[in-house]
Amino acid sequence: MVIAFMHANLHRKLSLAEFAESASISVSHLGHLFKTETGVSPGHYLMTLRVQRAGDLLKSSIVSVKRIMFEVGFNDKSNFVRSFRKAYGLSPSEYRAKNFDPIRAPRDRKIDQQKVRKATSF
Repeated sequence: MVIAFMHANLHRKLSLAEFAESASISVSHLGHLFKTETGVSPGHYLMTLRVQRAGDLLKSSIVSVKRIMFEVGFNDKSNFVRSFRKAYGLSPSEYRAKNFDPIRAPRDRKIDQQKVRKATSF
């Protein structure tokens, strides 16, 4: 239930209290149960979800890196780049340049390589 809440609210700033409320348990009980079930804290799990979602969007869309950053719940560029680099070993722009898949990109418009290059620069 908490994980579904995280997925549905990636774009928002979330707190442990909101997670606990979504599961109708106390904050301390949530922290303990979550760590027992997943092996990581709720905050770490949420960060991982955000970075993974950003990676998926970078591979499959021409939306700007900055917009993706905001869509997955990051408000600080340096924190986003640092978290992304820690997970993937590349900056978001480098990741997109190596992994962009025009087949997964929106089919309703023709992919313009100039737009792709612009979208990959941060």
